[in-house]
Amino acid sequence: MKTKHFLVLSLILATAIFTLQAQVRIGELSAPRSGISLDLNIRGDTARTALGLPRVKLIDTTNPQPIANNFAALNGAVVYNYSAENGMDVGIYFAGANSWVKLLAGSDATSDKDIDLLDPLPATVWLGGATLQPRQLTVTTTIDDDPESSLSYRWYYLGTDGTPVATDSTARTFSISNGSATHQLTSAGEVKKYFCVVRNGSKSVVTTRVRAVYGTGVFLNNDRWLTVLNYNLGVSSINQNRTPTAQFLETAYTENVVGYLFQWGRAADGHQLRDNPNPFYTGVESSVNGIATSNLNVGNGQVVNSHSAYGKFITRNDVTNSKSDWRQYPETSVNSIDAPAAAWIHDPCSSLTDGGKTWRLPTSSEWVQICANNNVENTGKGLRFKPDGTDASIFLPASGVRSRSGGILYDMGSYGHYWSSTSSDANVFTLNFGTTVITPARSVNRAHGMAVRCVSE
Repeated sequence: MKTKHFLVLSLILATAIFTLQAQVRIGELSAPRSGISLDLNIRGDTARTALGLPRVKLIDTTNPQPIANNFAALNGAVVYNYSAENGMDVGIYFAGANSWVKLLAGSDATSDKDIDLLDPLPATVWLGGATLQPRQLTVTTTIDDDPESSLSYRWYYLGTDGTPVATDSTARTFSISNGSATHQLTSAGEVKKYFCVVRNGSKSVVTTRVRAVYGTGVFLNNDRWLTVLNYNLGVSSINQNRTPTAQFLETAYTENVVGYLFQWGRAADGHQLRDNPNPFYTGVESSVNGIATSNLNVGNGQVVNSHSAYGKFITRNDVTNSKSDWRQYPETSVNSIDAPAAAWIHDPCSSLTDGGKTWRLPTSSEWVQICANNNVENTGKGLRFKPDGTDASIFLPASGVRSRSGGILYDMGSYGHYWSSTSSDANVFTLNFGTTVITPARSVNRAHGMAVRCVSE
């Protein structure tokens, strides 16, 4: 019983001494030096041991794993990285506020010459018909004197969990005199963050991460990618495969070049043609409330083919009516002019099979995000969108509009009007732009004839 009391007392005293002192010395029984929390006292000439730092395999300089999930939990830590993968040097690293900072290299790199890298630009391509034009990421290098005869390189992208994934099973090489580190983009529509590791002997350099994607389209919020058709509906097949740059040179705004003008929610029955030989319906229903429900197909709300308005642009001359539409709606809570039934909202993009994708009209929110998340250049003849800030991915020509009042064509070559799928009370939001202004969410009547540009997820 006495022994048990003695052991408990000893433990209490030891704990109290350690807490008060708050310093530790290993190697001697004497007190630690002043100001030192952990004193490793190994006598000089007789030392046979050393401090061994935690040995870890770091992923890259901006990834706190495998030790922690964030640098806030690591700040101030020191480790020894034993792996040379992903462009990391073997050596001692310090955990800073947002990255690992190399303190000492684990190999003699002073004899290897530095590699200066021009970081690659994010890459986009355009979709013309079903054809994807090849593009690649490229890193060019300049080497100081006495470099290796060839350089090795390997491309990586960040996986969904932030872990680097190699694009090739093994490293590749290129000649310093005429080569470059390239990577062919192949996964259409997938936004990834890429970087390249280039080695000159045991010296390695990692490029900046770049956001890149293969396909025609634009960025939305949060790095989401939206595939966009390369042309307006109605453009002739010979013009569908033209690059966005070529379309800037157009002066003739014909149907073959800038496409159809649809009334919103209406199927392609001929009314959308710019050069319709029998273009307008101006009957009594034009000046009242639009085509009566008795002259519409119950299932889809389209004009019955026996009616004289079928295949024609339906004018609406009641210019004082703010709810001007080309048709009437059954006045029920689920199918009205303000909220037509889904079956009555025909999307002209739905019949497309281009590239094996499912196509639709963009929402108004997507038009807003497209204008906010991409470099937009107003050429005076239209808008070109450059997701990477350099290369044009899509071009929207100033396609003009057909007025609901009289069916007059105007604004061609100076203004663009593009439908969205989003209703605005009795109207619809559109993308509207002129030579000096862009309005991504403008509310207009549904009876106008406007351009359609289709998108796909």
